[in-house]
Amino acid sequence: MKVDLIKLKNLKGFIEKLFSIVLIIILSVNLSLADVKHNSNISGINVANVYPTSEKIPENILRFYIYFDAPMREGNIFDFIKLFDEHNNEMSHVFFDSVHELWTPDHKRLTLLLDPGRVKSGLQANSAMGRAFTANKKYKLIVSEGFEAISGLKTTADYVKVFTATSEDREGINISRWQIEFPKHDLDKLKIDFKEPVDHVSAQHFILIVDHSGKEIEGSIDLQPNETGLVFEPTLPWVKGQYRILINHRFEDIVANNINGAFDHKVGSLMSLNEGEVSSIEFHIPTE
Repeated sequence: MKVDLIKLKNLKGFIEKLFSIVLIIILSVNLSLADVKHNSNISGINVANVYPTSEKIPENILRFYIYFDAPMREGNIFDFIKLFDEHNNEMSHVFFDSVHELWTPDHKRLTLLLDPGRVKSGLQANSAMGRAFTANKKYKLIVSEGFEAISGLKTTADYVKVFTATSEDREGINISRWQIEFPKHDLDKLKIDFKEPVDHVSAQHFILIVDHSGKEIEGSIDLQPNETGLVFEPTLPWVKGQYRILINHRFEDIVANNINGAFDHKVGSLMSLNEGEVSSIEFHIPTE
């Protein structure tokens, strides 16, 4: 029986090449799996921040905001978010327990609303239980490990925010008290000192800067420590002319008092029932 040596040689080469390809695939898969395992060990979900950031918060605080660095699952937030008093006793009936959790569309920010019935004086819950917090006492808001993200990863450590309650704030926002440093040249920044901590979402969404024609001036907002002020830097240099700062009356401080009046107000005491009204502050850029 004759054997075709050329064909045998070709077959041997094909088998060796096939073996090399299979070996490369196996090694690639193993490296990928090792990579995944390594990444799962070092990757974890973290709480990025909690607002208000101040360590001193009025006893009639209405809400906290918790920011995560990844989209989180909803449905069981109070299994992982707890409040404790200064004696490490877990506090109950503090948050407004709604069937709808207050997540942003990207599921990275959670709004924790305190029970308004306990915050606002004269309501049944307030009369029966009082406010959750008492001035001059310390509290801890804890986001515990194990809070699951949409990806399946979980928070790997407890996040603890310690704060001291201060006396109630039942005064509406008075923008005439704000200290404003207006820009004078094309590269200057606009600076506003609110003279109190404000709601950081309000600072980002309810203040607008426009030119003489009403066109919005685009730029970035940098909040100052404890949300007591902001610095606005325009994307493009200022040009000589007239400008206005527009402040929507829904702009709030950290206890939900706004420009129209206090959250915990008496009937008929609001400056206006129209929450969408806007106040305007004009300024001029003299040179470019």
